Amino acid sequence: MNITRIAQPGRLKLGQPWVREIVPGVFRVGTTFLGCYAVEDAGAYTFIDVGLPGYWPQMTRFLAARNAPLSSVKAVVLTHLPPGPYG
Repeated sequence: MNITRIAQPGRLKLGQPWVREIVPGVFRVGTTFLGCYAVEDAGAYTFIDVGLPGYWPQMTRFLAARNAPLSSVKAVVLTHLPPGPYG
């Protein structure tokens, strides 16, 4: 299993950003608290359950680490609404 830190090097801590390739072409991007999945197929990416706005920098760093422009994201899939009174 391949784990790539996208924050400072050292011991992985709770809440620290990281990327794990689950199977070839399928990645978990996020922290120990919240994450999303990225699926890569022939240079095109689909993000699944992308999380909160504060996690946006992790998505762009993930793409940059793979030399993939933002235009390589072809789809964003949301599997559920957040709980609570979010309007």
